[in-house]
Parts: sequence; structure tokens; C-alpha cells
Amino acid sequence: MNATSVRPRELLAVDVGNSSLKWTRCTYDDAMNCRRLADIQRVNTDPQSLAAWQASLPNEVPMFVASVNRLADSQLVTNQHTRQLRNRDFPLQIYVKYPDRVGADRLAAATAAARLKQPQQTAICIDAGSAVTVDLISAEGHFEGGAILPGFGTMAKSLAANTSLLPQLSPQDVTELQSSLGKCTETAIASGVHWGVIGGCYSLCRQYVAQVAPTPCQLFVTGGDAFS
Repeated sequence: MNATSVRPRELLAVDVGNSSLKWTRCTYDDAMNCRRLADIQRVNTDPQSLAAWQASLPNEVPMFVASVNRLADSQLVTNQHTRQLRNRDFPLQIYVKYPDRVGADRLAAATAAARLKQPQQTAICIDAGSAVTVDLISAEGHFEGGAILPGFGTMAKSLAANTSLLPQLSPQDVTELQSSLGKCTETAIASGVHWGVIGGCYSLCRQYVAQVAPTPCQLFVTGGDAFS
């Protein structure tokens, strides 16, 4: 190793959502250039799964956590190597009514989109999970707010929970839709949920693009249901 080379340091990047925890190992340097070392892995957020996952982690590697799950937060064992990310940790100007209430998941996704987008272009970031967020990032890289709607699973559960005859569908029933024209109750629900979420995202994107026109706008999609 020569005098000018610096060994990258390692960290664990953790995203705690409402239904699952996603994590991976990364390296970073003094310029905060980050590189992923492994595939993103998923862990359920029940107490047993969280405990088993934490027991498998190396204690000496710093862990950065962005979470929207308060129950899971209370079960995570923290130490001097764990940092819970707050809104002030994200390098964004947050132009909404209550900046301190914006979820860390939305800000983490917006930070990535702001860094990846082309200069002088706006960006839309869709994060699809239990909830789906559709947010706008300005050409200057500022978080401008957005919309929150139910995800595929949440919408399907809501129909089953709030009606007496409609059945509960599995996530696969909704995301592996064969046709928009339902031929039975189950496929009609699947079509409504599937295209309700996608149609909502599409409509919001069109409205955002119209608001920022003629500035070009890029689209970024992430989350557990991003490619459903």
C-alpha cells in the first residue's frame, strides 16, 4: 500500500420498513463514495427474526439504520456502532410543511435520486412497499413533497378487513395478474388493487411532470414491490 491509498471502511446499511427489513454491506471512503459489497438481503420484522439476524452481525462494523417501524425499532439492540438516521442527517433541503415528520425512507430514496439524476433535471422517486410514496425532487436536488397511497398488500388487506364477503388475497394474486378483466371475485379484486396502485402512480407522475415543465424529469423506482 502506498502513502496515498486509503483502505475503504465498511458499514451495514439497514432499511426497516413496515413488513420487512432490508440490509447490505457497503464500503465508503472519506469522500463518502459508497460501494455495495453484497446483494440486498431481506429479514422479517417479527421479534424472533430480528433477534436471529442481529446475533449474526459483526459487532465492530458500524450500522446505519433508516426506519419507519417503531415496533421494530424498540426490538433492535443498539450499541455504540449503531446510528439511527434522522432527517437532519440527509443532505437535502426539505420543502414541506413539517420537515421533521417526513419518513426516513422517503428521504433516503430522495437523497439517492438527487445524487443519481442528471444535473438541472427534476426527478420523481416511487418507493413501493406496504405504502407507496411518489415524491418530487427539484432540479436543485431539494425534496418538494409528494403523495402516499396504500401498497398492493395493504389495499388488498383493507378490502378484506372492511367488507363481509370479499376474500383476502395473497401478494402473488395481486402482483401476478394475468388480465385486467376479472372473471371472478378474486381476479376482480386483484385487478382493482393492481391497477389502482399503478394507475395512481401514473396519474401522480403525469401531474408532477406538468408542474415542472419544461424541465426534463427522470423517474426512479425502488422498494419491495418496485417490479411487481
